[in-house]
Amino acid sequence: MRARCCSNPITQLIKINGIETDIIGLKGFPEEIYDLNVEKIDLTANASLVAFEKTIEGKVLATAKITGTYEI
Repeated sequence: MRARCCSNPITQLIKINGIETDIIGLKGFPEEIYDLNVEKIDLTANASLVAFEKTIEGKVLATAKITGTYEI
């Protein structure tokens, strides 16, 4: 049984990484893992997704997708 924080939890929203979500329920966060044919890539810590995709183009040997879940 899940604990409820208020009488109407549907109206209670929080932001996680800029995305509004209800407080109670099962959450998921997908991740994609890349196997590259190079030891390292040259990107800054704040590189965009487009820059990352361009950098790994032609270097991907395999990918895997996993989704972690948690409940609040």
